[in-house]
Amino acid sequence: MKLLISMLLGIALCTAQTIEITIPGGQKSNGGGGGSSVGLVIGALVGLGISFLITKAVFGKAKPDVQKNGDKRPAFLPGYFIVVFEGPLDLSSLGEVEDTVDMEEGISFALIKADVSLEEFSEKVKALPKVLFWQPNYLYQTFDDPLKERQPYLKNTGQCEGKGIKIAILDTGADTEHQDLKTAFLKVENLLKSPYRAEEHGTAVASLIGARKNGVGMEGVAVQSELYLFRVCEGGTCYSFPIAKALASLLRERVNVINMSFGMYGEDRLVSLLLERLSKRGVFITAPVGNEPGPLPFPASSPYVISVAGLPCQPKDLCKKAKAREPYKDLLVAVPGGYGVRSGTSLSSALHAGRLACKISEK
Repeated sequence: MKLLISMLLGIALCTAQTIEITIPGGQKSNGGGGGSSVGLVIGALVGLGISFLITKAVFGKAKPDVQKNGDKRPAFLPGYFIVVFEGPLDLSSLGEVEDTVDMEEGISFALIKADVSLEEFSEKVKALPKVLFWQPNYLYQTFDDPLKERQPYLKNTGQCEGKGIKIAILDTGADTEHQDLKTAFLKVENLLKSPYRAEEHGTAVASLIGARKNGVGMEGVAVQSELYLFRVCEGGTCYSFPIAKALASLLRERVNVINMSFGMYGEDRLVSLLLERLSKRGVFITAPVGNEPGPLPFPASSPYVISVAGLPCQPKDLCKKAKAREPYKDLLVAVPGGYGVRSGTSLSSALHAGRLACKISEK
């Protein structure tokens, strides 16, 4: 379509304004806009050049915003923004302040609801002092590949009690009343506005980490570990602000391991800052590399996170970049009200979180 419009503009320009050039030894035109054949050619080239510039100016802004790796910028929740600032600060000029979280060292971040564009919000922020940075409320996706068929029981290897080891899970809601999980959770917190509900992803991840050794069902890797569950995802989508809120809370909880079985193709500056602080305090953080070929997603791409791929090599182009590998295919897991077989590197990440708990407990 753009090419067609460009050609039509060029033809119109050629017809409207033909350039006449006198050729030495040739006959001069008597007017009327005909000109010589060379003039027609030059006129056409000028017309097409001008139309190209017009087309670029008109249509250039319609191209998707891309990063250096060629991917579109990460998706975000429209109308919601996160502002990171120092000390007390009145943010009411930016919009409705829905929530504020104190991080540490006088730094806080707030969730702002405002029906404006990114550019308009940026202009508003410039008028405020003490703002360190701001960002959209990014969207993450869980990495899950359900398989419905039944499979033989997965025999866990390298298990341990993991007693006293605290593992935080940032995920969807899990079935806290499941027979293999009801004594596993030390803390469950819903950080979303929607009512708490158990979902497969969170239940499966929690079961691989800490399902109890109780003579029924399945067993996790660290069967006596203490689980913290933060509901920051629903229906496969996770949100930047509740993720950051959970991580800020964990700065005070002093957990040993954090599992984040989700990702996005971009970087979340606030989450990255919190991951750095947690890692420097000795917390181990795991995240999957995803199930599809492509760039390494965040937070697995963070230098403060242990990226986990499938074993054997899955996905092939990413497993070589990963810092760890764990089984990913046909794993027996708990699901709300029962059990199932599931695959995906989200589960690999959970297995590695459990194994890290075992290593810590052995020291």
